[in-house]
Amino acid sequence: MSEKPATEPIFGLDFIRFFAASAVFFYHMGFKFFVFPIHTPQGHDLLTVMPGWASQGGWGWGWIGVQIFFVISGLVIAYSAEGNTPYAFFRSRVARLFPAMFICATLMAVIALVLNYFPPAQLAFLWLKSVTFFPIGPWITEQIWTLPVEIAFYGLIWLMILTRNLKHLELLAYVLAGLSLIYWLIFTFSGAEDPFIRLTQLTLLQPGCYFALGMLIFIVDRSGLTLPRLALGFVCAVTAVLQIYATARIEREGMALPDVTVLAYIIWIAAMAIIIASLRWKSAIAAALKPYALVIRTLGMITYPVYLIHMHTGIPVYIFLLKAGFPAFAGLVVTYVMTLAVALVITLWLEPPLHRLVNSWLKIAGDLLPAKAA
Repeated sequence: MSEKPATEPIFGLDFIRFFAASAVFFYHMGFKFFVFPIHTPQGHDLLTVMPGWASQGGWGWGWIGVQIFFVISGLVIAYSAEGNTPYAFFRSRVARLFPAMFICATLMAVIALVLNYFPPAQLAFLWLKSVTFFPIGPWITEQIWTLPVEIAFYGLIWLMILTRNLKHLELLAYVLAGLSLIYWLIFTFSGAEDPFIRLTQLTLLQPGCYFALGMLIFIVDRSGLTLPRLALGFVCAVTAVLQIYATARIEREGMALPDVTVLAYIIWIAAMAIIIASLRWKSAIAAALKPYALVIRTLGMITYPVYLIHMHTGIPVYIFLLKAGFPAFAGLVVTYVMTLAVALVITLWLEPPLHRLVNSWLKIAGDLLPAKAA
């Protein structure tokens, strides 16, 4: 089985990953916790005055972390596919996603069982759906919705590797971006609601522009900027404007909250600029930050468990701190640090043994495959 050689680290991506996961954390814990009573009514019960950041929309833009993650996936998966066999690509994705999900879903199930979030039978069902990345919710935690979407994108790339069509990666980016633009033009200007919202997520009609942009960044880094690629970037940007506008409108629907659309645009554009700069000057950045490589890489690695566990670990802790009399902001910071600590334990000590085990099983299975497939 062929193995892809190690590539130069892109430290900027680790920082952006960490920022995106943190944005989602603060969106849920610093905004949704207080603003959406159906989400966590405890937030309203515990405070006589809603914190300013919630009433003024403070971290109401944090959902933009998901769009950033999708762009990073488009970029990273394009890198991962390069020079890989179908099975090696499959193995790398399974070994990356499953061990941490198994550990995090199990931890969340234990917390949910202790706090009586769900009846045991329902909890077991949600756990099973989560660890198998079942495409239709509900799951043990709501943010898992993005992972089957990512896996759908992985599936497209895997098919291209399998059929030896990876040379047409750029064409795939054009198709994804074009279909996504058509989708968002229709639903933005018609005012209609998508009756098949989960299907259009899984078929990448909704998020396709972000994966396409990530692939485009990879292609330009490899082969340079051309006029058609510039046009593709423009299509991705226009589609992102429409998608972000729609998301901002949905997230504040029915509530007298400030419009965070412009702020979401600014943050997304800044993140894209940092991603592009991270590739453009990756060698210089890697050399300058080499003494801190382990810390930076760890920041990037903990983002997956932070993204998965932050609501199950965060909400009980935050409620406890608020009941104990902590100021809302101080309690939020403590909850954030605690979530990072739990994610660090998972990343450094719990996930690696399971990762090695899964990887070894997959390697054994791969050795049984015909040489062309492996």
